[in-house]
Amino acid sequence: MNDALRQERTRKLLEKWLGAPEVQLGCDECDEHMARLAELLASEAAPIGVLAAVQQHIENCHCCSGEFQALLSILKMEQSDST
Repeated sequence: MNDALRQERTRKLLEKWLGAPEVQLGCDECDEHMARLAELLASEAAPIGVLAAVQQHIENCHCCSGEFQALLSILKMEQSDST
């Protein structure tokens, strides 16, 4: 295995291990997927792909974090009301 291939493989393994998505999103893109992430987390499933990138953005963006927490709280209240 050549060095470039080994480095690429190592990078991918580290990204998976650290949970760092390859996609980085801005607030606009995050907003487009926020509802799906909230529904996923409210059902206690793990985000993957673009939803993992949305979660990472929310963890690092104060504006999106507040909006997301409000949305997640509403979904959880709706779920508890329906049970």
